[in-house]
Amino acid sequence: MSSYSFAATSELGAGEITVKGQKTNSLLPEFPSTAVSIDAKEIADTVNAVDTPDALKYFPGLFVRKRDSADYNGAPISSRVWGNSYSAKSMVTVDGVPITNQIFQNNSYGSPKWWVTSPDSIRNIEVMYGPYSAAYSGNSVGATVNIATAMPETFTGTANVTEAIQHFSLMGTSDDYSTTVTNAMLGNTNGDLSWRLSLSREDAHTQPRSFITGGTSTTTPYPYQAKNSSSVSASYLGAGGIIHGISDSLSLKLAYKLTPELTLGFLTSMWTGDSDATVQTYLGNYSTGTWQSSSTASAYFLDQKHLMNAISIKTDADRQWSWEIAVSKYDYFNDKQRWGGTLNTDGTMKTSASGYIADYSGTGWSNFDYRSNYKMDNGEHTLSYGYHYDSN
Repeated sequence: MSSYSFAATSELGAGEITVKGQKTNSLLPEFPSTAVSIDAKEIADTVNAVDTPDALKYFPGLFVRKRDSADYNGAPISSRVWGNSYSAKSMVTVDGVPITNQIFQNNSYGSPKWWVTSPDSIRNIEVMYGPYSAAYSGNSVGATVNIATAMPETFTGTANVTEAIQHFSLMGTSDDYSTTVTNAMLGNTNGDLSWRLSLSREDAHTQPRSFITGGTSTTTPYPYQAKNSSSVSASYLGAGGIIHGISDSLSLKLAYKLTPELTLGFLTSMWTGDSDATVQTYLGNYSTGTWQSSSTASAYFLDQKHLMNAISIKTDADRQWSWEIAVSKYDYFNDKQRWGGTLNTDGTMKTSASGYIADYSGTGWSNFDYRSNYKMDNGEHTLSYGYHYDSN
């Protein structure tokens, strides 16, 4: 807990006012960079946080590109310094453990692993803009997002269901798309042991992410003619990337007080994702080579299963010498994307034709962090030091 005070006077004779705020990680040094924070109450009162990246939507100078509720791999974070295509230039941590993707640097697979924590587990979030220093790894040059979660002090249970329905109409597509998000949490403190079990499920149907275009023609019955994104006249052959995605996550966190000043923590989280992206043709029963070759990238299957484990041990922050050690490992147990080399006339994937598979199974990364503070001169000065290591 850190406190700030200032004096305020007026004709009514207002006295001194003290404002208190809680840092996400009290072992991290205070930087001269700009920092903005939000706590659980403010998130509940002002933000419609269906999932964790939603909690960051109103932070200044920060953008999380979440296209839809099925965008499990596509919610990268960007700052004024680095855009969405540089996802590895900003750092995200949960209780001091990095969840930043460390094997991709792009705006699709390079997103942080937001599912490690759910919105109802967040205590507060602190964003620092460009706080690159020895306290963090080198990818914190854009922004650093520190998410702190809360452990229940008494038996606590929460459950909520969010239902969203959208009507979308453009070109030859006109349909209703629904999304259901379910979050639940149980936790308690029994003596020196605190525990929290969280689960989440998202079942999302999305509008088209793209439209499939081809050249103009006077002989083929193309019903929609318009300029494309390059201001070139083109024919719209159909809609692509119409996704039905289901994701499930389960997270267990334990905290055990070894001594009144020393806490051992453990976190294990598993996530599964299944996405089915289809296309919609505007050509009726008429098929052309342009349609067949242009639509294949927009129809695919995703089958994913990820696991993260983390263990930490830390002292109380009010000691003269305080320290923290955090070790984590992230594994892609299964991560395959399949799409066909060609599609049927109606846009469905052929079962007998050859296709392509992108397989990231077996990849992942590991992190080790040591942070320490030593207070000198009765707390007037603090020496902060640490060590970070990661590999993949």
